[in-house]
Amino acid sequence: MTKPKYKGAAAVFAMLLLLAFPSVIPAEDGSQVIPVTAEHRGVRSVYEYSLPAVITLSYESGNTYSAVYQVGLKGKIASDRYLSFAPTEIGFSVRNGAKTYPGTVQQEKERWATLVTDAAELELKEDAFTYATCTASVEVPGSGNYAGSLSYEILLREK
Repeated sequence: MTKPKYKGAAAVFAMLLLLAFPSVIPAEDGSQVIPVTAEHRGVRSVYEYSLPAVITLSYESGNTYSAVYQVGLKGKIASDRYLSFAPTEIGFSVRNGAKTYPGTVQQEKERWATLVTDAAELELKEDAFTYATCTASVEVPGSGNYAGSLSYEILLREK
């Protein structure tokens, strides 16, 4: 019996390690900047993403609360790729004790590319963040102490 070869798996694991342990850099505006370096098939991608450290919801009407915030990217990737930076399926929710209330997130654009070829893409710049505006909203039954979570996913994809 021969031993299986895991060259590809080792490369993927190494890339996951790079992505799993980034350094978080607090920015002056209260956001968090996270640098990422990844290599795929010999092409090195270096980028940073920015998320607000805290999102404060404001009263809208009825039982609805919302917040407007920005997420951003800067860096350098191959021209045949783009970065997808969007809320996950879990997205946004708030809780009060054991009860969870799902919310929604709307983001103006979710794709960043060095070479913009589609109206749905934002330009990825090497030296400055390009931001997308987002709106998170949730409906709760009334006043109380609520805590929430917002989940994002960033993927490097082929065009």
